[in-house]
Amino acid sequence: RDFGQLLVDRYAIAVDVCVHQPDRAGDHRNHHAHILATTRQFDFGPDGRVALGKKATIELSNSKRKLLGLGPVADEIKDLRQEWADMARM
Repeated sequence: RDFGQLLVDRYAIAVDVCVHQPDRAGDHRNHHAHILATTRQFDFGPDGRVALGKKATIELSNSKRKLLGLGPVADEIKDLRQEWADMARM
């Protein structure tokens, strides 16, 4: 949940986190999570409904990211992997 919230806060996207327990007949070590995220930013429109907006910065090409003063997307992904590793160790 913390990682999902990090994605929401960082990219202004919608995120759904589902944590699954192992199947009763399956491998008891198979705890896992699914994290689904929009590729577009979201906000609430004047009518109170969710409205999707422009692409999240992680979805932009490196040339567009550079124009915004951002580094390559590969660096962003490495940072996210490190964030996840740090959270998973807790």
